[in-house]
Amino acid sequence: MSDRFVSARAGLTAGARVLAIAGGLVLSAGALFSVAAILADQLGSPILGDTEMVEFAAAAAVASFLPWCQLNDGHVRIVIFTQALPEPVLRGLDAIGKVLFAVVVSVLAWRLAVGGIDAFERTRMTMFLRLPLWWGYAIAAVPMAFWVVVSWFLAVEAIVRGAPDNTRPTEGFEEVGP
Repeated sequence: MSDRFVSARAGLTAGARVLAIAGGLVLSAGALFSVAAILADQLGSPILGDTEMVEFAAAAAVASFLPWCQLNDGHVRIVIFTQALPEPVLRGLDAIGKVLFAVVVSVLAWRLAVGGIDAFERTRMTMFLRLPLWWGYAIAAVPMAFWVVVSWFLAVEAIVRGAPDNTRPTEGFEEVGP
């Protein structure tokens, strides 16, 4: 069973890394496009729909970063009330937290899907470029679905194997990143 978790985690980590890199590239392209649009506007030739394109890019990028953050335990954790608890209690609380987090992520993904279906059925479009809004939902759905898988994997892993030894801060308030 342990080898299955290790290989599954390795696969999820590789997928999350690819998504995060792709998200970074998309966000960088959106930033460059935004700079180009500002320069074009200053030169008297505004780019129609520039904000719409940057919004699509930002939504795709943010959704792409979430699985990587989740796998690296990069979310904010307040430990002031739990740091003195014994390790078994911390592991139990961590497992409960991961299950609740997976439920929330699942609800977010479900509502994203509902919003995308609604945008498709109503043929909602962006204001200037007249792009179908459901495209943005569809682009964000892939990393969101992956985030759901990652979240449930981590919840099951925490229940079956116990939480990894990162439930206590190393020193003071230094537990900010992975």
